[in-house]
Amino acid sequence: MKLKRVILYVLTLILFFNLPDKIFGQNRAFTKDDIRILESKGLIIRERPDTWKTKEGLIISGYDSDGKTRLEHIMKHAVDVKGKNRHGVFTVEYENIIILMDELWISIKKGELLPSHDGARRVYVYDTKKKIGYLGGREGQKQGFPSLKKVRLVLEGKTPRVVTFYPVK
Repeated sequence: MKLKRVILYVLTLILFFNLPDKIFGQNRAFTKDDIRILESKGLIIRERPDTWKTKEGLIISGYDSDGKTRLEHIMKHAVDVKGKNRHGVFTVEYENIIILMDELWISIKKGELLPSHDGARRVYVYDTKKKIGYLGGREGQKQGFPSLKKVRLVLEGKTPRVVTFYPVK
C-alpha cells in the first residue's frame, strides 16, 4: 500500500510540474535575451533587425506566416506544440541548434549531402546519428514521443537563406 502512495505522489509531481517537457526540451519560449546570448558567443551576427548570419554563412532572414522572424521560427522547434499534429522538437540547447545547422551547411558545401528536393527551395535531410530531438504534437504523444536523429534544412535563393530547420523522423 505504501508503494502505491509513493508512485501516486511521484506521478502527481511529474504532471504538476510538467516534467515531461523539462526532460524532453527547453520548455520555454525563445527570447531576445537568447538572441543576444547567441550573438555574444559569435554563433550569429545581426545584419538587420530581422536578419542574422551564422559563422558558416547561412542567412536567417525574414518572417514566417505567424509574423515571427525566421530565427524565432526555427527556435519554436525547441518547445513542443501540443496543438499541432506533428512537431519536431529539439532537445539540444539553442546554441547547439545553430551549431548543428552550420555543421550541416559545411557538409552541403563540401558536396557530401545532396538535396532531397531541388527547386526554388532546396530541402536537405541529414542523419546526425545521435538523438537531437523527439516527435511532438498529437502524433508524437500517441507514439510516446519517439526520439529523432535526423534534421531537415530548407534553403531558398542563391544565397543560402534558411526557411526552416527542425528534427524529423
